Amino acid sequence: MDSDVSDVESVMSDENNDFIVFTPPNATIIYGRPNSGKSCFIKDLILLQRFNPMPSLVILNIGGEAGAQNIDKKMEEYLEALKYVTMDGGPEYNGENVILVGSIPEGREICSKFQNEHGGESNEKPAILWVCDDMTSTTISTSLTELINTGVHHLNLYLFLTSQGLFTRNSRIARDSCNTLVIFPGYPESTLSQFLRNQINDLACEIVLSCLNKTGQNELDYNSCNTRNPVIIMKDPQLSSTEVYIYRSLFDEPRVIEQIRRGAQQSKHFVDTFMNRNGGI
Repeated sequence: MDSDVSDVESVMSDENNDFIVFTPPNATIIYGRPNSGKSCFIKDLILLQRFNPMPSLVILNIGGEAGAQNIDKKMEEYLEALKYVTMDGGPEYNGENVILVGSIPEGREICSKFQNEHGGESNEKPAILWVCDDMTSTTISTSLTELINTGVHHLNLYLFLTSQGLFTRNSRIARDSCNTLVIFPGYPESTLSQFLRNQINDLACEIVLSCLNKTGQNELDYNSCNTRNPVIIMKDPQLSSTEVYIYRSLFDEPRVIEQIRRGAQQSKHFVDTFMNRNGGI
């Protein structure tokens, strides 16, 4: 943890470090092979405080495929990241507002109670971070789909799901309802291309594939956790924008691509609103 914190401090001291920031409500699915850095990506977001506003409550829903020991280990790692935020002058996180839950209904009940108790007079709901870690390796349940479709907005969530499979049963509805996709290298290009062309237009797809190929399959260059860089695809929070934002990592400015809906003539026009600080893709 010490080396992670040291690297994060060096990034946070960069005056130009004003890149991707999440605002609620937001639903994100993170795709990656085992040990690719999916959980580490979420912990980086916490350490770098890339939330506006920072969450008032944190719900951890950790899958048990690797047993109770794995759950305890991941819980401890998330707590360490949250403690660092508190030490850095951020919100205070403790046993009262960082809660491990065993099911989606249990988490929703806790969130609803928290919103009822802490909502302001203007009915502004405090933001909640909900992490579903290793919950979607084989299927996406009905309760999880409902959480993505309605709970994210109703509970004002930052919802993060990690998944190993690009194509899983019932996952299309969840993907279509999410406004952010995070993809780590390691998938065959043919599989990635098939997956991406259901999400974004051809031009955006080619740029994402190029980003993943340039990141490399084995290169250890992820600034704070020394894992491989993912590509981040962020759509409009209301899923109505004609643009999609593509980030090569947490530390790059975005490419903004005109997003033509399926069935319409696809355009090769795209607008760079920011120059990629690494000299382009």
